[in-house]
Parts: sequence; structure tokens; C-alpha cells
Amino acid sequence: MSVEMEDIKDLSLRSIIGYDGNAMKGLKVHPGGNHMISPFGIKVAIVHMETKTHRYLEGNTNVITSVAVSKTGKYVAAGQVNHMGFKAPVFVWNFETGEVKMTHESHKVRVENVAFSSCERYIISLGGKDDANVCVFDIETKDAICGTFSSNKNAGDAVTLGPLNGHNLCFISGGVYTLKVWTLDPAKRSASGSDVQMGKIRRKVTCIEVTDD
Repeated sequence: MSVEMEDIKDLSLRSIIGYDGNAMKGLKVHPGGNHMISPFGIKVAIVHMETKTHRYLEGNTNVITSVAVSKTGKYVAAGQVNHMGFKAPVFVWNFETGEVKMTHESHKVRVENVAFSSCERYIISLGGKDDANVCVFDIETKDAICGTFSSNKNAGDAVTLGPLNGHNLCFISGGVYTLKVWTLDPAKRSASGSDVQMGKIRRKVTCIEVTDD
């Protein structure tokens, strides 16, 4: 007995168990303290830690490489990898509603890291080695603030980002023998980076964390 195609319904995903750990600092606890957020394939999973209920943020079309949560938990962002020759998008969602707030495709092949400014107004993204750009977008207006090379010729690739708490227009990038403090100028649509002088110390910076003060 044949089954009519119109009777076949798409199955909705109810839950996912597991975490591959491939995304740098990919396992997040929401500032509200009740939810755990992590990438799983092409979705971002949000798990209520008491009830164990799941919901998912959708939009990415390939493996997610980075996840960020804004300071108060208002927004969640994710970047992904894509096939060679294609742009890799960044998505920003409203945490409560799950709706896409904005998206942009400014990086080639891979988004290495994403971060929010401490004021939650800007989304900062870092491209992989095929791109090597740091881009900043205004979440409210969806306008591009700037896009510039993330490191100097004498240094290696930048791989991670971190906002400066209390300084809404400043953030940090780090990577292979590079650590820079950036200052945004939204009016001029630009960003200027200052190298952190570490003398003879050579470090491969893999993650950045800044205290609240």
C-alpha cells in the first residue's frame, strides 16, 4: 500500500544529547543561570538545566565554529565554516524569542570567533586564515561599522576575541604571537588596533577572558 506524499510530515527535533567540544569556548552558561548553550552541528542548542527541556536556534547552514552570549544574555551569536570560495555567515538571535535579529556574510570560508561588545550594541567577528579580517556590525541598525585586517604582517593569525568590560567601544584580539586592543569609532566607521607590548615573551593566545572591573 503506497503512502501519499502529502501525508508525510517533517519531524521536529526534540532533544540532542552530546557535545563535541570542537568550537573554542563553545559551552556557555546563560547569565540568567538556568540555561546551557552550545553548538551542535548546524544548530545552537539551549538546554534548561533543571527541566532538561531543549530548544534550538536555527539559520546556520554548516558546522558552527563559535558561539557567544551577550553580557545580559539578551542575544546569542554563532559563526560557521563554509566551503572554499563561499562566504561564512554570522547569525545573531534574540535569546527569549529565538528570532534572528541580524545576519551578515563578511568572512571568507570560516568564522573563527564571535563576541559581543560589553554594551550589547555591536557584534564582533573574526575570520579564519583565508579571511584574516575582524568585522564589527551594529546589531540595532544592522550596519557595518568596520572591517580590517586582524593582525600585522610580522605576527600570525588572530584566533580569538574578548570584549573589555566597562569600555563599550573596546575589545581585544589574540592569536599566534599577536595580542591587540581595539577601539571602535562608529561615527567614522573605523577601528584602530594597538599591539600589546610583551617584550621577548612570545605566546600563542588561544582564549581571552576579562574581569568585570
